[in-house]
Amino acid sequence: MEPRRAALVTAATVGVITLGGVAVAAPASATGLSPEPGPVENVPGFSVDWYLDVVTFASLTPKWLQSFTAFFTSGAVVLLAVIMIVGWWLARRKDAHQVALSLLAPVGAGAAYLVSETIKTFLATNRPCRTFRSIVTVAECPPMEDWTFPSNHATVAGAAAMGIFFFWRAMSVPAFFIAVSTAFSRVFIGVHYPHDVIVGFLIGCVVVSAVILMFEVRATRLVERLRPVPLLAPLLSAGGGGGKRRRGGSLEPSAQSQNTDRPPREWR
Repeated sequence: MEPRRAALVTAATVGVITLGGVAVAAPASATGLSPEPGPVENVPGFSVDWYLDVVTFASLTPKWLQSFTAFFTSGAVVLLAVIMIVGWWLARRKDAHQVALSLLAPVGAGAAYLVSETIKTFLATNRPCRTFRSIVTVAECPPMEDWTFPSNHATVAGAAAMGIFFFWRAMSVPAFFIAVSTAFSRVFIGVHYPHDVIVGFLIGCVVVSAVILMFEVRATRLVERLRPVPLLAPLLSAGGGGGKRRRGGSLEPSAQSQNTDRPPREWR
C-alpha cells in the first residue's frame, strides 16, 4: 500500500539525513570552547563535542531567544498534540480508515513514549548538564534520576509528526519541522546530548509506524462497527449516526457519507 511504503521511506530518510548531518556538523575533537572537554562514559565523543559547542553558542544568544526556546521546547509538543486533535476532528468527515489512522497516531505516540522511558530507566545515563557542571545552560537541569538517553521530548515529537504524516499529509511538513525543532531545542537549552534526541526521534518514528501498520486494518473495522453507536457516533463521524437504518438493521448510507469518496482538497 502506497502510504505504508511512503511512511517507511520517510522514516528511513529522516534517520539517515539526521545522522549524516550530525556526523558532518560534529567536530572531530574538542574545540576548546568547553571548560571540561574529554570523554564521557557511555556517550559518543562527537556527541559530547557537539553538545559543548551548541550550549556555548546558546549562551551567547539574546535573552529573548533563550526564553523563547525554553518555552518552545515543551510548548511544541502541545502544539503537535493540538494538530493531531484537529486532524482527528477533520478526519471524522472521511471514511473509517482515515478515522482509524487519526486515532492510532496518538496511541502510537504513547507507545513510543513508553519505549523511550523504559530504555531511559534501564540505561540511567546522567544528563550532560550534570556531567559538565561548570557549563551555563539556558534551562535549569532536571532533577537527579531524570536520565538523558533517549530524549522523551524528541521521541514524542517524532512520533506525533510521523503519525500526522499517515492521516493528514498536508500538515506533515509543518509537523516534521516542529518536531525537528523540538529535538534541537533540547540540546540548545542544555538538557540533552545530540545523540539523545536523534535516537529518541527515530524511536518515535519507528514505533508509531509499527503501531499503525500492525493495527490499521483492525482499527478500521472497529471504527466501522462503532460508527452507528449513538454514543460514539459524534466521535467517529461528522454525520452523527452515519446514516439511517434499514428494516433489517443494516446501515443505509447518508448523503454525508456518500460525499466522502472524494477527499477534500486539503487532505490530498
